Amino acid sequence: MRKLTILRRKTFVACLGKMRVYIEDPISYELVINNIPCRKLGTLKNGEQQAFEIPEQAVRILVIADTLSAGFGSEVYQLPEGSEDISLSGQNKFNPARGNAFCFDNNETEEARKNRKHGNKKGIGVLIVAAIVGAIVGAIVGARGSGALFGSSDDPKNFTVNDMTITLTEGFEQVSVDNFTAGFESGSVALIVLEESFSLLEGFGEYTLDEYGALVIQNAGLDQSLQYQGDLPYFEYEYHNEQNGNTYHYTSYVYKENDAFWLLQFVTSAKTHNHSDQSTEKIAEWAASVRFDEN
Repeated sequence: MRKLTILRRKTFVACLGKMRVYIEDPISYELVINNIPCRKLGTLKNGEQQAFEIPEQAVRILVIADTLSAGFGSEVYQLPEGSEDISLSGQNKFNPARGNAFCFDNNETEEARKNRKHGNKKGIGVLIVAAIVGAIVGAIVGARGSGALFGSSDDPKNFTVNDMTITLTEGFEQVSVDNFTAGFESGSVALIVLEESFSLLEGFGEYTLDEYGALVIQNAGLDQSLQYQGDLPYFEYEYHNEQNGNTYHYTSYVYKENDAFWLLQFVTSAKTHNHSDQSTEKIAEWAASVRFDEN
């Protein structure tokens, strides 16, 4: 046996999760990653270094974030035969198509390059889902034509989704949005709600709201920082829908309750947002009304 030491350099990319380290093992395998039977060696936290006992024959090492993204977010490293201890290093790199996968340093073998190329192609299919959300919003925002900006009634109305309650208006209706927890629409404004439970990742709940918000911004590929509306952190961006030629403005707020993070995105047409102080004021009011049942 020999010792393999792996250093995962600290970076904010994919900082919330542990990377799982596997070794090729056709006999005692517990997971097949891209047709390679593997056995788990251990995990690596952000900035952590670990040592593992490995056999002396030539063998492949694979690193993934989780089984769901293993098909497009794996890294493979071919170790040569030998008895000498080996030290490797690497870090997670920003690439949404591959789930911001871990990459070993100086790992430019033909197999590694093909594996990353395959991951990019497969991962793009996952990213298309996010693009489709823009098309869905395009169908929601303005679906009722040119009616009142905030619906047919400004009378307040509470809407509850799991532990979260928000006060909107009677002009809103709840709608289904694929891959999100809930959605609401009111003529020319939509609200998309995403709840992310702490159980999704080990140690997820230990992160601050600022860290979660920064992670959302980074994973969205935005070059900005969180802003604050009083005590509420938020960020803004625009999305251009190629299918209908419209541009939409997103005002996105992040929240943390006792067992989950929440992302609430208010969506209006960019033209409406940029020419309406009422839009900004009402969205800020709705965002401030969010409360959680902590029982």
